[in-house]
Amino acid sequence: MCQGTVQSLVKFRVGKRTRRVLLQGIGSHSGLIQTGRPLLLRRGWTENAPDQNVISTESDFTRGWNRCTLESGKPTPTDMRLLRAGHKRMAGSAAALIRHVRRCNLVDDALIALLTPEAWGVYDAAKADAQRVYDAAKADAWCALFRLAQNRVEHLR
Repeated sequence: MCQGTVQSLVKFRVGKRTRRVLLQGIGSHSGLIQTGRPLLLRRGWTENAPDQNVISTESDFTRGWNRCTLESGKPTPTDMRLLRAGHKRMAGSAAALIRHVRRCNLVDDALIALLTPEAWGVYDAAKADAQRVYDAAKADAWCALFRLAQNRVEHLR
């Protein structure tokens, strides 16, 4: 179950060298790999890269700050050192976690659960206000597009 802050260390061989690319985000590991695909391609990754290995960790805020659990893969000591350092930069403190959330511009249920009940109520109210503004903007955009006949499906022109 991928929730909270996640990171994946993608290891692959390019020529005689092993490359390690650390991807960090919020949500799911599969989504992280999808959004990190351009970076992986720039680093020389191919779909069937030789000796490819993905090591994934996930935040574990139930035990305190700077804690993560291994979700998949078999890391070497070097891999674990990179993952721990990355996790500390990403979610090792409240300030680091806030920076990471702002950078990713995402919040999932696991992060919302870190709020107190009082703060959760304030968050829900702010979310409802933002949802109303979003729904109005979405409706306006749809109306503007649908007004023009060429933007409608064939049988409604």
